Amino acid sequence: MAVGPDRYLSISDFTRILKSNLESSFSTLFLRGEISNFKPSSSGHIYFVLKDKGASIKAIIFKGSLGAISDSFKKGANLFKDGSEVLVEGRLSLYERNGDYSIIISRITPIGAGELAVKFELLKEKLSKEGLFDQSRKKTLPLYPVSVGIVTSPTGAALQDMLNVLNRRFSSLKITVFPTAVQGEEAKFEIVKAIEYASYHYRKNTNLKVDILIISRGGGSIEDLWAFNEEIVAKAISNCPIPTITGIGHEIDFTIADFVSDLRAPTPSAAAEIAVKNGSDLLNTIVSYKIRIEGSFNLIMEKYLNRYSLCTLDKLLFYFKRIYENALQDFSFIKEKNNNKIKEILELNEKKFHLLMQKLDNLSPLKILQRGYSLVLDKDNKTISDSASVNTGDILRIILNKGKLEAEVTGVE
Repeated sequence: MAVGPDRYLSISDFTRILKSNLESSFSTLFLRGEISNFKPSSSGHIYFVLKDKGASIKAIIFKGSLGAISDSFKKGANLFKDGSEVLVEGRLSLYERNGDYSIIISRITPIGAGELAVKFELLKEKLSKEGLFDQSRKKTLPLYPVSVGIVTSPTGAALQDMLNVLNRRFSSLKITVFPTAVQGEEAKFEIVKAIEYASYHYRKNTNLKVDILIISRGGGSIEDLWAFNEEIVAKAISNCPIPTITGIGHEIDFTIADFVSDLRAPTPSAAAEIAVKNGSDLLNTIVSYKIRIEGSFNLIMEKYLNRYSLCTLDKLLFYFKRIYENALQDFSFIKEKNNNKIKEILELNEKKFHLLMQKLDNLSPLKILQRGYSLVLDKDNKTISDSASVNTGDILRIILNKGKLEAEVTGVE
């Protein structure tokens, strides 16, 4: 049976009907797929292909729609690239000229690690606006901590790495571990509890008080490290009165806790190295100070011994006493700040110091007077060691071990 020409549709008519039916039937779509051929255009529109193992569909985000796209896209646009898994919401559109159909996207959200990365950026922006990352809030780390606290898993390799570093650098250091889970649903609550427990003992000045607190765990995926990206953990670190160092994961890993802490270290071991100075370096510093003090003391002694004849004996003894007391204070200060090994060195040098003082005392003019000699001064209080410097009739002062005399010169030989 013949079919008349009026039974045939033009391509344009068919495409128009198809477009109307498709777009009305699929005005709202929810799709899941992988991004491919991601291409932001110079016009501001974004084109890519959404695919799975069996099929693909073109996708478009128009420039005018970007303002309505969720924060997840605006804050995580760098996460939307080839290979990223996403959830999209949009409508189906058919382009009549070539018969292509596409999904016009109104919402896009990453899945898995991408979703966490977006949450990270959103929380980072929120806490930054609240001022938790401000440098003005950062506490200064103690130069020579006596005790160190560690918030970490008691069974993790990170703890052993830190203990090895701390004991190697300063064996007499007091170390307190505040145990906690470092991943899983309950980890964020345990971390907060451990930080608050350390803070309590710091404020109460108990025997568990520490000078510095390391918050740490070993490496892992973003999911493994996520407890350190929780807002309650960030707030606990911010409210902690103890200077804090974070050493979380590997060098490439950054967490919210790193931005809030007083100092971020790339690894747990690096955090331990930053927290405590090397004991041998400290010992060298102490010895250097000792040499400088001893050298300065000797120079001062030499200076005043050379000038003693220009001073009264009372002033000279006053200077000796003050120099001696200041030097003892310097030694006492250094001894209190360091461990028992350094204390032994300081005590040895203190004995040397007292020997120097004994030698100085033996050189004192008073010692000479005690042996039966006398000190003769002219009217200007200058010592007389040569008879040629006086004349008959001069009045001289003679200082004995006990008492003073005035005498008139009746003859010069």
